[in-house]
Amino acid sequence: VVVENIYRHVQGGKARVAAARDGINEVAVPVTASTLTTLAAFAPIIFMPGIVGEFMSYLPETLI
Repeated sequence: VVVENIYRHVQGGKARVAAARDGINEVAVPVTASTLTTLAAFAPIIFMPGIVGEFMSYLPETLI
């Protein structure tokens, strides 16, 4: 997502450094928010007890 946004700015005629700065600033908050929501959704599964927790823990370990 970040690289694609930077690429879009470069294709729009901006210098590479300016494109990187602007591209990152545009998507930093949404990318951080989506990462935190994924963490919040899947982190509790890691701590599930018993055999079900042992079986299900692979999914959040992979995604996080």
